[in-house]
Amino acid sequence: MKLRVSAYAVPVSVPIVNFGEKLGLPELTKDRKHVVLGEDGERGRYVVAYDFGAVIFIGETEAAEKQLLERWFALSGKRTREPTTEDFTIVVEPGSKVAATFDAIQVPEITTPLVDIVALVVGQSVAMEHIETEVDATLLRLETYSEALRLRGDYRGTKRELLRFIGTGLSLSNRAVLTLSILDPPLSSWNDETLDRAHRVLRDAFGVEERYRALDHKLTKIQGSLELLVDLVQHKRAQLLEGVVIALIAVEIVLFFVERYWPAP
Repeated sequence: MKLRVSAYAVPVSVPIVNFGEKLGLPELTKDRKHVVLGEDGERGRYVVAYDFGAVIFIGETEAAEKQLLERWFALSGKRTREPTTEDFTIVVEPGSKVAATFDAIQVPEITTPLVDIVALVVGQSVAMEHIETEVDATLLRLETYSEALRLRGDYRGTKRELLRFIGTGLSLSNRAVLTLSILDPPLSSWNDETLDRAHRVLRDAFGVEERYRALDHKLTKIQGSLELLVDLVQHKRAQLLEGVVIALIAVEIVLFFVERYWPAP
C-alpha cells in the first residue's frame, strides 16, 4: 500500500488553535507547536499542521487535499508569494524494515506516531526550502548594498528603504529559528526502535543536518551584515545631528557679530 504525502510551507506562522474544527477533522494528537488530524486505520488519512507555517497531507485524495488546503491558506492570511511544496510517499509493507530514499519511506505499518514523525521531517524540509529561497534572495540584496558601498563609499538610498530591509532580514532570522527549534528527535521515538529509525533515515534522506548547517552559516552572515547596516543608519543620523548642531552654532555666532557691530538704531 502506498500513501501519498504532500507538504506546503508559507512564510508566516499559522495558528493551530481549534484547527480540527476549522478543517472539519478530528484531532488525534497535538501540542503547542503542531496538531495531527485525521482518521486512523489501514487506509488512514491525516493532516498535520505546524505553527511555523507548514501543513502536510497524508493519504488524502487530490480533491479533498485541494479543499483543505484552501481552508489552511485562509488561516495563513494574505500570501506574498506562492507556497513551497514537497511530495513524498509512504510505502506500507507488513514485516519489512524501515528504509528511506529521497522520495519515499518503507514501513511495516502505519500508525499515528509514525505519521507524526514523517510529517515532522517532511514539514521541516519544505519549510527549510522556503527559508533557503528567501535567505538566498536576502544575500543577493545584501550584495547589492555591499557593491554600492564599495563603489561610492556611502549608502544613497532612503532611510525607510534600508530600515524595511533590515526588518525583513530580522523577521527571516526569527522564522528560521522558530522552524529549526524543533530539530530534536520527538519524544515518541525515544523508546521505540522503529520510530527512532524512521526519524534517523528520513533526516538522512532529506539531508536535514547538512542543510541546517548551511542555513545557519548564511543566517549568521546575514545577521552580521544587518548589524553593519544598523550602524550605518545610526552613523548617518549622528552626522545629520552634528550638522544641525554646527549650523545652529554658526547662526548664533553670526547673530552675535551682527548685534555687536551692527547694533539696532
